[in-house]
Amino acid sequence: MGILQFYQRVQDDFERVLTAVPDDAWSRPSMCPGWTARDIAGHIVWGLRQTRHIALGTEFEYETGAPGSTGPRRRLVTTRSAVGGAPGPRCSTR
Repeated sequence: MGILQFYQRVQDDFERVLTAVPDDAWSRPSMCPGWTARDIAGHIVWGLRQTRHIALGTEFEYETGAPGSTGPRRRLVTTRSAVGGAPGPRCSTR
């Protein structure tokens, strides 16, 4: 399995995890003091978005507010669909 296929598989698995989280569980505390489940998932999705921009060589737009405030599941799906779920051809030339 190549790195891009592995990356795709990790995103698939993470999306399944996010989909399985009940709506009432997002505000529960995580194992990280002061962080909720929504904060943790949002932080991971934020990192995926940043990785996408680095791989594509595009400007990353910083946002205000907690990283998971707009809904981690929706944000992950939006991020993945923006590049077809994996870094594009430019990634291999960087």
